[in-house]
Amino acid sequence: MSGTEIINIDLDKCYGCRRCADDFPGIYRIIEQGIRMIVCRHCENPPCVAACPVEALEKEKGKDLKRHDMICVSCKYCAAACPVGANPGEILSYRNFPVHGTDFQKCVKMCKKGAVEITGQAGEGYEMVGKRFAVKADGWRK
Repeated sequence: MSGTEIINIDLDKCYGCRRCADDFPGIYRIIEQGIRMIVCRHCENPPCVAACPVEALEKEKGKDLKRHDMICVSCKYCAAACPVGANPGEILSYRNFPVHGTDFQKCVKMCKKGAVEITGQAGEGYEMVGKRFAVKADGWRK
């Protein structure tokens, strides 16, 4: 992937499929961040944070919810506690997979739903997650 390519992920098409989970596990990290950015309602007293038995979730005033991956034990209590589904249980994992070195062209070809595309810029309606990834979830908008 060159420095000018942007990976666009449409969460409305992608969410729940999991076809690429084995070959491209790092993409779930991006999906999770995108869901938190778009779906999370930034509760004043987040029930997901209170539900976490190991204090792996943190909410600082005025900032996005943060999950400390090395602390998370994947119990999914946060998923059950979240009133809007911003902590989807099927993609929470105590393991982190890097996206560096992932051949996203293969991911694009594998995705039968057309949820992943590589372009030179973020697509219309997409929000950047990091420097090279953009997500869109029109059906999940606040």
